[in-house]
Amino acid sequence: MLYNIARALSWFYLRVICGMKTEGRENLPKDGAALICANHIHLLDPAALCINLNRYVSYLAKKEIFENRFSRWMFTGLHAIPVERDGTDTAAVMKALRILKKGGLLGIFPEGTRERGRGMLEFKPGAAFLSIVSKAPVIPAYIEGRYMPFGKLRVVFGSPIMPPDIKKPDAEDLKEFSDRLAQTIKGLKEKQ
Repeated sequence: MLYNIARALSWFYLRVICGMKTEGRENLPKDGAALICANHIHLLDPAALCINLNRYVSYLAKKEIFENRFSRWMFTGLHAIPVERDGTDTAAVMKALRILKKGGLLGIFPEGTRERGRGMLEFKPGAAFLSIVSKAPVIPAYIEGRYMPFGKLRVVFGSPIMPPDIKKPDAEDLKEFSDRLAQTIKGLKEKQ
């Protein structure tokens, strides 16, 4: 219920107040497992992505936002999965893989943190790993603009990217696929 309320409020704020435009909605899956991977410019990025989908999206979120009781209740109600960002959180990986195995959507920001005006950061290997291991496609997305009234906010979804067919990916495989995802997402900026 909290998810649906937050989604409705986000839709109103982002579409009506911020004037958010979306391109590439035809690339969004109506069913089946997929990872939604985007650059990360603002705290509201998950909302900007999820209002375009008629399905629940679970997001990986830094563990720190679950530290107080209210935010833990809120983010759990929004289907967020707490993750240690040092790359060793097996529990979060297992939860994410279960969501994908059940045909769900998983949102992830491969940079691991917000850009804060620095441009797109290097991608961490988590999204590539989850996609390769689960065999779920990645839906790339690019977000730009400002989350304020008339902020010219824009979200562009690209065509699904199938993961390489690798049984046990090594660091080089993950880097290669992560770089491919990063280049694809950067390329969406140029779509008009």
